Amino acid sequence: MDFNHERTAIAQWFRRLERAIVEDDLFSLRDTIHPEFSAILPPDEVAVGFNGLFNYYRALISESDYGPASVSLDIDRTQFLWEGVALVTGTAHEKRLRGGDAMYLDSRFTAVLVQEEGDWKLVRLHCSLDPLNNPYTGARAQGVGIAAGAVGALLGAGTALLVGSRRR
Repeated sequence: MDFNHERTAIAQWFRRLERAIVEDDLFSLRDTIHPEFSAILPPDEVAVGFNGLFNYYRALISESDYGPASVSLDIDRTQFLWEGVALVTGTAHEKRLRGGDAMYLDSRFTAVLVQEEGDWKLVRLHCSLDPLNNPYTGARAQGVGIAAGAVGALLGAGTALLVGSRRR
């Protein structure tokens, strides 16, 4: 097995995925997804088969109201577990636009690809967002911070009233 050749073929597979995301054409990847495909995707979704992946992506776009603008899938490591099976880890950097607003998503991925009749097909995928620096937890954290501030203010005011009433 020529590992350099296969690494290049896998890198080309990921370039094809980048194009499909930017062009909003996941359907063009149908032949590159293994029939037994499954994935764990943010925030905590399971996608099974190409249709599961396609439906997840469509829901993500429609719920967020942000369209794709650019994506970079950077492979950190490709490890061949045995001939025809590759474990690929890397990072994804996405920029999505809505009007003049941009949303940035950074994530990590682990993918298992299998080679069938010379072509690499995605059989397993796990993606996770940066737990601290992403628009979803950022908004939640801001809401939690505001709620914690409000609770703190109420507790402070209650304590002040209680101390003030005991002094009288």
